[in-house]
Amino acid sequence: MQHNDWTFRIICEIGELLPQKYIDGSYIENRITKEEFTSEDINPDFNNVADVLKTYISCEWKISGKKRFLSAGECCTISMLEKCRVFGERYQIARIVFMAYLHDLDPFLSKYLSVKVMGKFHRRQTNTIKKWDKEIYGFWHAKSNKYLPLDEEDLKEIGSGIKDMDSDELIQLFDSDDVTLLAKHVCYVMELAFCNKTFIMTHFTFEACEKALEGMRQGL
Repeated sequence: MQHNDWTFRIICEIGELLPQKYIDGSYIENRITKEEFTSEDINPDFNNVADVLKTYISCEWKISGKKRFLSAGECCTISMLEKCRVFGERYQIARIVFMAYLHDLDPFLSKYLSVKVMGKFHRRQTNTIKKWDKEIYGFWHAKSNKYLPLDEEDLKEIGSGIKDMDSDELIQLFDSDDVTLLAKHVCYVMELAFCNKTFIMTHFTFEACEKALEGMRQGL
């Protein structure tokens, strides 16, 4: 029961500390709405009318403007954040961020934290996933190996910061009843993943989705 309470507290803390742009979706700086579609845009696995046509997510480096490939897991994370944003679910957004953090940082944490502490983290991740509504918000692709758009330089910076901590600092950050420091670290990692990139989301109007659905019913 204790780790359940801890998990609830850190999700609430992340929800309070997370920059507003992740709550209101403004971290996606370019949103394109289209009316016209092709058969390739149709999503055969849709759950509701608004999902009949696929939403496309792309990414560019802010400084160079070059395109950056997004993995299936990274796209799923952004899609889930979007669904929570639409429903106004601040703490569900925090839950996604926390799940992604625990997954992507596991290799780093395993190098520096004790087996006991890592066991706690794994139980907390499992508990957080159990409370996630996959039917409403979706989930990561089964073959995804990373959920946040962290690049090699980002991972080096995170790893270096953890490596430089002494044992007392590691305990205070990762194995303390006070969740504030860890919540700040989660938000720091989130910023590393998103702040140097421009995300572009392309979707279709509801009318276009209805039109596509009608075409599917008619076998077009």
